[in-house]
Amino acid sequence: MWHQVIGIAATQAEAVAMAHHRRPDLVVSGCNPGRGPDGFAAVGRLLNSMTAPVVFVTDDPEPLLTGDRHEPSFIVTQPFNDMRLMTAVALAVLCGRRTRVAVAAE
Repeated sequence: MWHQVIGIAATQAEAVAMAHHRRPDLVVSGCNPGRGPDGFAAVGRLLNSMTAPVVFVTDDPEPLLTGDRHEPSFIVTQPFNDMRLMTAVALAVLCGRRTRVAVAAE
């Protein structure tokens, strides 16, 4: 299964602008992307104006599963290997937003 990365954003503003311009079929986000608001906030802004499955990569999945905000369709916990991330991406593309799957690290 081949995927095209449309961009890598370092800030929430970059991620939102890129997604609105390019309209991705899938969002892969870290929970703490660096400068500015966290990945939760960026994905929340994205999902207010578009529909796409979300794969979050995190070392602590608990804050993602509170029901207080948009919950991810898929979670990959750190540390992870390439196969785990590829599996989550493939499932996200095939299942869309209908399913929530957690891919845990060993």
